[in-house]
Amino acid sequence: MKDEDPIPKEDYDKAIKRMSIWECKELIEDTLNHIDIFANPFKQIKRKTNDETEIRWDLIHGKMRKRLKLAIKHRTKRVKAQFDMFNKYAGKEGILMIHSRTGGDNWYYYGCKDEVESKPWFLEKVDDHFDGTYCDIYAKIDLNK
Repeated sequence: MKDEDPIPKEDYDKAIKRMSIWECKELIEDTLNHIDIFANPFKQIKRKTNDETEIRWDLIHGKMRKRLKLAIKHRTKRVKAQFDMFNKYAGKEGILMIHSRTGGDNWYYYGCKDEVESKPWFLEKVDDHFDGTYCDIYAKIDLNK
């Protein structure tokens, strides 16, 4: 992690906006595909202004709006958790980040909770914000050996 730079606040915001739009697209498409196969889900999430995509909150109401707001809140929390942990160790010597397919329930299923967390090199882990089956594991390495 010695050669890594911290993620700037602007990149946090871009990632959160990008993930919010992705989350809306997925939920709207899923819901509309069950209701009307000819519906256009993109009309509710795409409005081009200066080459940017935005969520059309004026077209989203009721339960769908609540579902989207909650999904965005959870996604934002995951993005911030992953970026904050990266920034915590960015630029520090003797730290290794391992990106592994042991996120979410896999952490418990494969016994990582007991096996990995008990190791002296283990520092922390955080689930990936995009795919929760992956995680970032931060390990302390001895540079003197």
